[in-house]
This record gives sequence, C-alpha cells and structure tokens, in this order.
Amino acid sequence: MDEQTQYRLIILFLLKHASQPLSGAQILECVLDMDGSSYFVMQEILSDLLEVSLISKEPRGHATFYRLTKEGEKTLSYFEHNLPSAPKLKVLRYLETQGAWPEKVLTPSSFYPNKSGNGTYFVRCQIVEDGTSILDLTLSVPTREAALEICKSWDLRSHRLYSKVWNTIL
Repeated sequence: MDEQTQYRLIILFLLKHASQPLSGAQILECVLDMDGSSYFVMQEILSDLLEVSLISKEPRGHATFYRLTKEGEKTLSYFEHNLPSAPKLKVLRYLETQGAWPEKVLTPSSFYPNKSGNGTYFVRCQIVEDGTSILDLTLSVPTREAALEICKSWDLRSHRLYSKVWNTIL
C-alpha cells in the first residue's frame, strides 16, 4: 500500500474511533506524530477525503472539526484490514491520551464471591469494543469492599491500564 493511501486509512480509522469530531489540529497531531510526515501532505489528504465525501467538516469558531461520513465508514470497512496494526495502536493510544474511550468501547465490571468459601471475591473487569472483548481481567480480592472499590474505579482508570499493558508487551 502506498504512503498516501495508508495516511487516508489512518485518518478514517482515527475518526471512526473518536468519540466526537476532531479538529484539524488534533488529526494532524496524531498523524504527524507517527512518522514525521509533512503538514502539507496531510492537508492535501484531508482535502481529498472531503472532496470524495469520506469525511465531513464543521466550522466551530476559529477551528474546523472533522467527522467520518457513512461513505467513509463503508470505505474503511472494505480496507481496514490492509492497515498495519502499529498505526492502529498508535491511533488508539492517541485517543486514550485525550482522556476518553471511543463511544463504541464499554468497560463493564462485576464481582462475585469465590465459591471456595474462604470469604474472598472475584472481580471481572473488561474492555469491550464493538461487542468483542479486547481485555478481560479477573482478580481475586480479599473483601467485598475491595471488590466494590475496583468496580467503581474501573471505568475511570481502565484506559490507563490498557495503555500500560500494550506499552509493556509490545
């Protein structure tokens, strides 16, 4: 795949996973941070994606925000498998550092008593994207109170743990 096509797919992937429209500056920050590609090339690619209606833009004050169109979603669904995993992970990490998971990510947690009768509990914490579990963690904890505390904090802190896991194993 040529470089320009890869950048187009990266931008579509970024907008697909963002929980809200992103400014041009945010898109450029994410993509330019990957390998030092040119600002002018990225502007040209954004213009091309707009021209073929794969993304749309909306002005807000002094900034322009971009979102993925239905046609962009459809196009990405055909070609996303061609995008290497490294840029995908970089995009997801970028979105994580922006402070929120994409809308399509759920972070359920629950707890239940250990059936061995020793008074401990199991806490199950997950990160689920588009119906697929991307992280599933079960912890044994000594008390019901500890289990409750973990469940309460999971939604707020799960993105940090996910990022640390990936940074550690890759």
